[in-house]
Amino acid sequence: MQLACVLRSGGEYTPDHVRMLADSVLANNDLQIVCLSDISFKCPGVEVRPLQHKWPTWWSKIELFREFLGPTLYLDLDTVVIGELPPIGKDFTMLRDVYRSNDFGSGVMSWASSHSWLYENFLRQPSYYINRYRTRRNWGDQGYIRDYLGMVPQLFGDEYRSYKVHCIEQVPAGTKVVYFHGKPKPWEVELCLT
Repeated sequence: MQLACVLRSGGEYTPDHVRMLADSVLANNDLQIVCLSDISFKCPGVEVRPLQHKWPTWWSKIELFREFLGPTLYLDLDTVVIGELPPIGKDFTMLRDVYRSNDFGSGVMSWASSHSWLYENFLRQPSYYINRYRTRRNWGDQGYIRDYLGMVPQLFGDEYRSYKVHCIEQVPAGTKVVYFHGKPKPWEVELCLT
């Protein structure tokens, strides 16, 4: 399994955030980490590969499906790994949306085989999809992935926890990954581990 992340310039994330994620991953895991980015930088333990398109913000994540065809775990840069990562399953896996239980989040994803059609389909009409996925029901890359995946994704278990929903007071026992959405970000808080 390899671990992937994406750094798109022009937003709030920098190579320092890639370093923070890599440090948390490598503290408990021996994995190859690859970062797709539109900027060149060096980070110990991370191979930086170029993004091929100038798709804005989170839409750059669609390039993951061009680049990673085998067992891959993707983590947003505002994620903290606090333990040994569990093995990924055979099926495409996403986060359950913590506010809408019938929807999914793309801040953490895994897949064991190619899902290149997600990239190839998006590549045909990127402006169409970027404009279509702007509503609460159809939001961003996760809405696109949900609609074009061709299957209902599996869901990560309790080893993956939302900071705002599960971990503000204390990180529950058994948690391996704390993912953040919105504010605060991991570098603005201190995790209280059990």
